[in-house]
Amino acid sequence: MTALHWATAYAAEGNAYGFTVHNREARAAFERAGGGLDEASPVALQVLSPLGFEPVPGKYNVLYTAWESWDIPERIAQRARRADMILTASEFLVGPFGNACPGVPVYACPLGVDVEAFPFVKRWLRPGGTFRWLWVGAPNARKGWELALRAFLALRDQGQGLPPMELYIKTTVSHKQVSIAGVTFDSRDLSRGELNELYASAHAFIFPSFGEGFGLTLAEALATGLPAVYTDWSAQAELAGGPGFGYPVPYNIIQADYGLGETIAAAHARPADLLSAMMRLMMCYKAALQKGRAASFRIRKEFTWDLTGERLVRFARLAHETEKGRGNGGKR
Repeated sequence: MTALHWATAYAAEGNAYGFTVHNREARAAFERAGGGLDEASPVALQVLSPLGFEPVPGKYNVLYTAWESWDIPERIAQRARRADMILTASEFLVGPFGNACPGVPVYACPLGVDVEAFPFVKRWLRPGGTFRWLWVGAPNARKGWELALRAFLALRDQGQGLPPMELYIKTTVSHKQVSIAGVTFDSRDLSRGELNELYASAHAFIFPSFGEGFGLTLAEALATGLPAVYTDWSAQAELAGGPGFGYPVPYNIIQADYGLGETIAAAHARPADLLSAMMRLMMCYKAALQKGRAASFRIRKEFTWDLTGERLVRFARLAHETEKGRGNGGKR
């Protein structure tokens, strides 16, 4: 058995919720794939932002992380360079981390979806029924909820023979649910079953994120067959698979400040293109459902937690082999 000292254990919400799910599900998948957990292992793995990374002394240290841009700020890179190996949540991040951390091997170990918890849902729109747009994500501007809201309001105002519609915005932290004029803001803590019911209640997913290291909520939505409109950049582009599986929206690269003291590249979905994609989806909904079905099958084939676990076992073996070859217990 290949064992790891799994050196992160936490539960958080809000902006840290993605790493919470990443840590919990990757650890469980690693064990299901035959990996062992042992604090005495010479290889330590941590799932977290590089800003929180501290190598375990005397061990070969693996940082399993995500980031939302091809720009890696220097203070993040400085922390990441202390790792002996870096695993990234998507292929998109291999190059950026490789460039920022010369000499540190960097590999992609994509995250996944619990496809049993988020099964495919057969959808239709009842004559005269209300079309529900859904956005799910952390409560920060990078996730694009403001863009989604503005695009929804513009689409609703246009009308043009479209059915009545509503927008459901699901996030976390404040634990409230408020509905105003066809827009619902829901920040309650939902169980996985309740979240699945929410995905199942929707007709389309809108996610104009400015950048993703993976895109867990987009992956969950796609797993259920929900047709998705998304910004065609960063990890979400490789996750969603292109126009055969959804509605990628062109973007302009801008410089964004996420409170790090410096700006990084981010993708701003072009408002006119975002509105156009939403309209095409609604006006040809049968075609949209076919894209959603294809996306669901693709997620089940390429992005599951079981695949993540199998990859982690392979990388754990590689880390053990490298640690033995060096014979020094890692950098720190």
